[in-house]
Amino acid sequence: MKNLLFVGSNSLLARSLLSYLKLSNENLNIYKISSKKSNDENTFFIKSYIDNELTTVFNKIILEKKIDTIFIFNGSSDENKNYSQIIDINMRVPIRIIEVCNDISLNHKIYLKVIFISSVASKFIKLSNYNYGLSKFFVEMYLLNKSFQNKFISYLIFRLGPFESKLTENFRPRFLVSGINSISIKIYKNLRKNNKTITLPKFWFLINLLLNLFPFLKKKL
Repeated sequence: MKNLLFVGSNSLLARSLLSYLKLSNENLNIYKISSKKSNDENTFFIKSYIDNELTTVFNKIILEKKIDTIFIFNGSSDENKNYSQIIDINMRVPIRIIEVCNDISLNHKIYLKVIFISSVASKFIKLSNYNYGLSKFFVEMYLLNKSFQNKFISYLIFRLGPFESKLTENFRPRFLVSGINSISIKIYKNLRKNNKTITLPKFWFLINLLLNLFPFLKKKL
């Protein structure tokens, strides 16, 4: 892990992890792709994550900057967004990014590690988070499938429980909401792992296990 590319770099979690990486004293080269323009020379602007512009931009950055690790932060659980927006942000965009990474790695025979920031909602699908949770689940499966088919692609999936943000301000119970800095540190400590799915904080793995055994408990959360 030497040359990193953050996609969706304006997210609160991406900014938190970037700050921690810069303080870690590791010799890393970090580049960012964002739909918002920036004066930062290491940030590349892109209008659309869906059309062919993504292929052009990714080819340029990955090959010229010798990228070896791609972080996908794109996602939103904002209930004010409509169905189409939720599907685009949480499923179509990440799958398109993985697809392009897969093609580049095969065409140029280079190893790429794709780190997908997912959610415990992918294993905790209920009526209130159905579109969001199912979208995360489909992206996880798509990434796993590509890594099985393509020896040049490795993966790391982080299933995150709720953490401090505008969307969790009214979340109950509050003890289930983690601090964003705590989540960033836990992600950092696991970045060297390959081909694993990691639930953070770990107690959410136990919660999901209990919910699978006793599904009626979902109504309590």
